[in-house]
Amino acid sequence: MAEYLMHDQDKAAFINRMNKLLGQVKPGLELNSTNFIDVPGDGTDTDKCIFVTDDPLEEKLLDTLISKKVFSYPIKKINLKEMVDASRA
Repeated sequence: MAEYLMHDQDKAAFINRMNKLLGQVKPGLELNSTNFIDVPGDGTDTDKCIFVTDDPLEEKLLDTLISKKVFSYPIKKINLKEMVDASRA
């Protein structure tokens, strides 16, 4: 499983871009809003969301796109389990 952190305001652009690319690589595979976890914030442009995937193709494609700086907005791969464990310590 892989998790990626991004601004909530970029979610629609991310879904559209990924669906376009996924459709070219593997027709029928697409993302929707159920792949996201909203991170509560103060209701501003800084609100975040987490994209979660357990599909190796989606993860590999997304890692490649991030490394090539394809997105015009910030997106970062994170490890949610490590973050939660660190917050408990």
